[in-house]
Amino acid sequence: MRFYTTSPKAVETQNVGELLEVFQRIVAVADKEVTARSRELLFSGIAAGFAITITFLLCASLYGLD
Repeated sequence: MRFYTTSPKAVETQNVGELLEVFQRIVAVADKEVTARSRELLFSGIAAGFAITITFLLCASLYGLD
């Protein structure tokens, strides 16, 4: 049986690459949100409001508000 080990330097380099990829994705999504039209943002806000309300109502029904 053969065991593969990775040096700490290789792991650090891999993590930096993954962090840069995640950061690039975040910037791309943020750029899309900034350039979105007002109507899209309105519907997004309404959908978020419904999601928060439904979550609150489900929690209230499960745990009860005494």
